[in-house]
Amino acid sequence: MHKPLVFNSREALFSELAEQCGEAISHAIKQNGQAHIVVPGGSTPAPLFEKLSLQNLAWEKVSIVPSDERWISVNEANSNECLLNRSFRINHAKAATLVSLKCDAETPQKGWKTIENRLQHIAKQWDLVVL
Repeated sequence: MHKPLVFNSREALFSELAEQCGEAISHAIKQNGQAHIVVPGGSTPAPLFEKLSLQNLAWEKVSIVPSDERWISVNEANSNECLLNRSFRINHAKAATLVSLKCDAETPQKGWKTIENRLQHIAKQWDLVVL
């Protein structure tokens, strides 16, 4: 049975999570030559992503996929893609590829095939999933 981890602060929590995520990404790159990760948008994980973006990893070999997206412009503040670009694809992680879950179709029903095609070109297995 795993012993629960207890942190004295959010800072300590995000530092440890960033370290563990960085290790998972680095391991995937060493094993497969690339890493495919799924992450949420929103403001809650932003401190984790900011810390992770400071790690000196082979970010050009990393694909980031949002776990979900609103069907709004990716430039709007509430877009998860926008939030990930502001909080994650900074510092060293700017070299990572962000796979958009949004296209020019007017509705998700009209755009799902485009998005499905984007995702088919990535992994059949994810190296890191943050929920």
